[in-house]
Amino acid sequence: MKNVWERWVPRTEDYWGTFASPFRRLITDVVDKSTPPGGSVMDFGCGAGVQTFLIRQRRPDLTIHAVDCNQQARNLTQILMFNDPRLIVEPTPVSSEDVPTVDTILSTFTSTYLHLHELDKILTVFLKKTQTLIFTEPTSTEDVVEEYAGMPCGGYRYPYGHWLRRLGWTVEETPIDGEGALNMMTVAKRPEGGLARLS
Repeated sequence: MKNVWERWVPRTEDYWGTFASPFRRLITDVVDKSTPPGGSVMDFGCGAGVQTFLIRQRRPDLTIHAVDCNQQARNLTQILMFNDPRLIVEPTPVSSEDVPTVDTILSTFTSTYLHLHELDKILTVFLKKTQTLIFTEPTSTEDVVEEYAGMPCGGYRYPYGHWLRRLGWTVEETPIDGEGALNMMTVAKRPEGGLARLS
């Protein structure tokens, strides 16, 4: 799946209309509340940088890691952010050492495209690298993985909340209405001494 997105040519018109979407505002609110002053955020699958930009407008104090496998998407993010000195634009990590330790990690319309074995590896690392995980993705409300054809290239609805509760993380799920494939925001907070693997 990664190879598909590396070759993808992002179209700015697919993004600009989402600046005012309620789910963007909700993500920005949650990141704002979850991240301490002077803290750090990783926008995993930043695309053209819309969410990165909105977070920066709200929180000029944060260091933001904008991560995407697609070079053109990363270029658009840098343009949108006017070469912001507290922005770090990076390709998708290839090893756990490449993943920065940050206060908050968010994934918006990104994890849904990962196969289960890929997601397991990434989440195993993320669980060690952050205090707060935010998934704004098509989400399974049952403890099952569902194939989902409603996304470009197909995708999966994963039960993020069920998995993270089992690992002892404090989870809050917020339904999102009227956003098509997007049906849930999952916010998970690290427990003391929580486990760090899904499988």
